[in-house]
Amino acid sequence: MLQVSRAQPSTLWRTRQASSAASPSATDSSASSDAEGVTIDLSHEDAPEDAALVEDFRATAGFSRRLDGRVQLHSPTGELVEVKLDGKVEGSLLMRDPSSGHVYYLCSENLKQIDLSNDQLVASLFGKPASDWYTLRRPLLAAEVDTGAAMHVKMGLLPFRSVFTLLKEGPPPGAEQEPV
Repeated sequence: MLQVSRAQPSTLWRTRQASSAASPSATDSSASSDAEGVTIDLSHEDAPEDAALVEDFRATAGFSRRLDGRVQLHSPTGELVEVKLDGKVEGSLLMRDPSSGHVYYLCSENLKQIDLSNDQLVASLFGKPASDWYTLRRPLLAAEVDTGAAMHVKMGLLPFRSVFTLLKEGPPPGAEQEPV
């Protein structure tokens, strides 16, 4: 008998209990002739507990997820900063300050690809207490059309979520810019 159960949040694992009457084809998952000897248990009695553990892990690490899966980092002031990948410059993240609408960015010299869907990775990059992402972020500046003066980019939430890229290229290695 094949049984599928929920072991960890978002991870399914399988345990196989072979009966004494099981033939070699019954243990082959691709065999369709012995389907009557296979049962799948998808009852999730522990799902609310698992969800609570996941939310607790995220809160302890200093981030949360919206229902659509988007990552929000907890700023030192307690605000939820929306985070997304820039679609053009590898290893770069865009961040939107919720109170002002100002956009910031972070670029990594070491990481070329960042998987924001992985809670463990998000926690290791931005988790408390070691992360100093808030002080390392840089303001995204753009030249004003008329004067050419540098201005801090400001965006609404929906345009920020829907934009593919805002960066032209990453900063040169070792380039330092003072935070705002």
